[in-house]
Amino acid sequence: MNSRSVSRALSALMLLAAVAGVSVYGVSCDGGGGSGSVFTGLGGGGGGVVQQPYDIQVVALPVNGIQVNRAFAVTVNFLVPGTSTPMSVSGVETLTLTKASGPGNLVGSFVSAGNGTSTLTFNNVVLDTIGSYTLQVNGPKATAAGISASFNVGAQMDLRFTAIPSGTVYRPRTFTVAVSTVDPGTLAPVVPSYPVDVTVARNPGTGSGTLSGTLMQTISGSSSAVFSGLSYSVNETISLQASSPGFSTVTSGTITFDSLVLVNPTVSASPLVNGSFSVSATINSATSGTPVAITPAITVSLTVASGGGTLSGTTSAASSGSTVTINGARYDNAGPATFTLSSTEASSVTTNPITFLYNFSVSATGATAVVINSAWSPFNFQVRDALNNLFTGAISSLSWQVVNRTTAAVVQSSTAAFSGGTAQVTPSPIGTAGGYRLEGTFATPAHTPTTVTIDIDVISYTLVDQPGPFVVLKSVRVGSNYSDSLVGNPTADRPWGSFALAGTTTGTAGTFGVLSGTLPPGLSLDGTNGTINGVPSTAGSYQFTVYARQTGGTTAQPLRCLLDVFSANESEIPATAPNFRSAGTVAVQNFTILPSTGATPVTTAYLDILYSTTSTYDGVTRQTTARIWAPDLSTITTPAPLFVMHRGRGFHFREYNNLGAHLASYGIITVSVEDAFSFYAPSSTPVTSTYRSPYSTYDSGYYTAGMQSGGAFQEATQDFMLLLNQAATGTISGTMLAGYTSTATLTAPSSAPFVGKIDPQKVFIGGHSRGGGATHASHVRNFNNKARGMIYFMPFDLRYDTNTVAGVTGLSGSDAGGSPTSWSFAIRAIPTLQPRLPSLILAAERDGDLVYPFADQYGDRSVGPATQVTVFGANHNQTGDAHANDGSPYITAPEQKARLWHLVTAFIKRYSDADGRYLDGVLFADMWTNGDTTRAHYGINSWRNMAERILIDDFQDANTATNLRGGANSFTGGSRSEASIFSSLGNMASLGIRHNIMTIPSGTNCTYQTNFTAQDVNACRRVIFRLGQTSTEGYDWVTVRVRLTDSTNATSLVTIWDRAAPSTTYLPDYNGAQPYYNRFVEAQIPLSAFTGVNKASITRIEIVMEPTTFTGTRQIYMDDLRFE
Repeated sequence: MNSRSVSRALSALMLLAAVAGVSVYGVSCDGGGGSGSVFTGLGGGGGGVVQQPYDIQVVALPVNGIQVNRAFAVTVNFLVPGTSTPMSVSGVETLTLTKASGPGNLVGSFVSAGNGTSTLTFNNVVLDTIGSYTLQVNGPKATAAGISASFNVGAQMDLRFTAIPSGTVYRPRTFTVAVSTVDPGTLAPVVPSYPVDVTVARNPGTGSGTLSGTLMQTISGSSSAVFSGLSYSVNETISLQASSPGFSTVTSGTITFDSLVLVNPTVSASPLVNGSFSVSATINSATSGTPVAITPAITVSLTVASGGGTLSGTTSAASSGSTVTINGARYDNAGPATFTLSSTEASSVTTNPITFLYNFSVSATGATAVVINSAWSPFNFQVRDALNNLFTGAISSLSWQVVNRTTAAVVQSSTAAFSGGTAQVTPSPIGTAGGYRLEGTFATPAHTPTTVTIDIDVISYTLVDQPGPFVVLKSVRVGSNYSDSLVGNPTADRPWGSFALAGTTTGTAGTFGVLSGTLPPGLSLDGTNGTINGVPSTAGSYQFTVYARQTGGTTAQPLRCLLDVFSANESEIPATAPNFRSAGTVAVQNFTILPSTGATPVTTAYLDILYSTTSTYDGVTRQTTARIWAPDLSTITTPAPLFVMHRGRGFHFREYNNLGAHLASYGIITVSVEDAFSFYAPSSTPVTSTYRSPYSTYDSGYYTAGMQSGGAFQEATQDFMLLLNQAATGTISGTMLAGYTSTATLTAPSSAPFVGKIDPQKVFIGGHSRGGGATHASHVRNFNNKARGMIYFMPFDLRYDTNTVAGVTGLSGSDAGGSPTSWSFAIRAIPTLQPRLPSLILAAERDGDLVYPFADQYGDRSVGPATQVTVFGANHNQTGDAHANDGSPYITAPEQKARLWHLVTAFIKRYSDADGRYLDGVLFADMWTNGDTTRAHYGINSWRNMAERILIDDFQDANTATNLRGGANSFTGGSRSEASIFSSLGNMASLGIRHNIMTIPSGTNCTYQTNFTAQDVNACRRVIFRLGQTSTEGYDWVTVRVRLTDSTNATSLVTIWDRAAPSTTYLPDYNGAQPYYNRFVEAQIPLSAFTGVNKASITRIEIVMEPTTFTGTRQIYMDDLRFE
């Protein structure tokens, strides 16, 4: 219709309405770019309404979801006929809902008048039979009945909340609910035959917040819909409702929502700049203000709120219970700072200001005790951060003073400027003896302590017995608690015995101080009792000299100390051990002798020297010879170590050329002692000393006296070499050149080749066979000879002799063919515990000389660091260069020497290098653990002497029921005892040494269990013990495992020897076809191999043995079970 004709019709209609007094009903419609009205009814006469025709559209019902005998609603829309335009139906029109198709009937009749709108809803519609239906709605003016789409009526089901949060939901955490379809009567789950769309919403009668997430889920193929990831916007308690077409709406139980706040932040007190510090906070409820043990944990981050510095290290952590602690954060600026703790799941909190400090310290560069009016070496006042970095920024001036410790009088004071973090102070000489204290302080930056002090002493006594004996203190790792004593208690954890101070004349109580060098940072010396305590902070090898005197005495004894501090992960020990099997890179010195003027010079790679000595053992003066090997002396700019070697009985002192040349190639001067007096020596050509048949007194009647005499020759040779080290006594000529006349001269490298070339503080003593027994005597006299370490080659144990238990005096010796022909002597007592000095004990597995006591029990008596090694396949006589074998070696002489020299070189370098920590892997079994092929060369057990050691049992109490810590022992499957596994030769039983001997029946699993109070082993790195192994006894017969248990009964099991796969485990393989005598072998298991246990609370160790089939019984013996 065009607009003009519409307008004319509208005008006519309006005119008619005005004349007739009728009403016009219409709806607005849009179309054709304009607007207009469609008349829907005309009323006439008395205001009556006339309904115009209309189309009926039944709004689609859900195909599924309507339930039998349950009400539902049917909605219809009224449309302008033939269009989709809504139109109103007035109340004069009566509409009826009826069933169009389906098996059942509507319950009741459904008639409704129009409501003047374009829609009408029939509520409470009920069908009485399950099936498929269509419904229809009709009215008088309807153009046709409206018929619904087909829908299904199913069995009755209800909705039910089957899961809601059981506790408080802490926003913004999400939560989950589940809604199920259930049987109305039994509430049992029902799987609907059609998809059911379920919607959840906040119960409008509870709360005011907004429920978010996926709020509609479909139940299909199951009886439940899970609504996960829901969230809520307000802290309050609400309930939820679930609804679905055809279902009754159901309401959940209550759900409480809350949120978390971080409160009460604390910071570890006075942390150092760049030091590890911790920040803690409590997690509270925002609603109640009470702590919340939140699970799962929340993650909290740490940031700088104020202070200007930067954080590093650990800056976030997970909560634990109702608290969170961030450990290991570092901050790089001095002064006050605040930090914010924040989390995506809790409100943040900021700490109160905490002041970060630099570490202020003072250390001596030289002696801290000097004689009256002597000059002081400088003292360094230093400002460092916790990482030991010097602070190079601006530091105010240092104010220092020297104070009398007794009177508190200030005797000197001044100021000093810092440069690069160090202010150096050198006090003036002090003319009055006494104890003083050097103090220093400064203003900025912030530091701790405010004032630092160091005790200094001005002494009126003199030092005696210089340079003093060598003392190796316990090694330690950075951050571990440390305590060791220069005096010691011989009953506690096997420290060295107490000593008598040499040269003191009066007084009783001992006093101690540092003469030179410095202790590791973090450790200090207690001058009243000689203990060193603290927590070391800086790794390094620290060498210092302590003086010891008795109060009121006139002399003081120096003690040369070595204290090694390793990093926590022992990074100083390389993954690949150094190899010293082959010759080193240093050229060996050639010596040229001119026998007389015009004679032909003689050049050799060694030098034989004839000298006289007065024995410190029996006082007799005798003449003897020594052979010296040296590195190229022209290359020695720093004095070299000296090794004094004593031959074995029946061995020639010149029979150790291979050893001497090898050590010289590594920069070590070596001398072999002839000593034809102490025990039998073979004849030599040319004769440089008197060789005879064995001496009747020492060599036969008192063999241990002969070895103690040999120790005196070692001392004498050491003293002679130190004379050659001095310009006044260092010239060598004439008959000193063994085998030459008075006309002979040493022309090369010079007539005094050793002057200034030997370090008198780096002397090592060793010996072979009975020469090893002589070394045992020298070891006991370490306070006299000042040796730095002892090396035993297949040695004789002096405690074999009953006379050496307490010692014997008043003995006399005679020799009809010698001079003098008679003399007096005493056999010295040999203590049970070895003196505290490094030692290396080397045994040959195939040693044929089994009639004398092997020194296997040295390792049981070690106090200082000790390494005891069985060289597999080696033989006693192959150690020398010219002896026939006394057994049946299965390695060659060159191979045996390579294995021996490797260890000897490593040992000397370990204790003579400026920093020998890198060699602990060779000497203390790190290199013998899993994966290193050299473990097939040696059976090794060691005593490293670490401060972290936790000794569980040394089995010395002969009480099988308990361990050293009082905990209970048990053994299942076999039997065990605590006794010695060594043969009772001679007087060896007097040592009282015991081991844990476990007897295992054929085919039986056995477990040794030892319990103890909870031990924190985090400072340790290994579980260590040693196992015994021979041809008929030992671990090789079984699979051995170690189990650790913590205080929660969590366990971890590690296999240390697998019978089926020996190459993958921690112990060397054993070839049962050979009648080996392998001695103890060390088991070292890294604690990192034990997982799943709390290493802060270990309460039990078990040794589990799973045997293969064998005949009869086998034994395993073990000792020194410890963490280290």
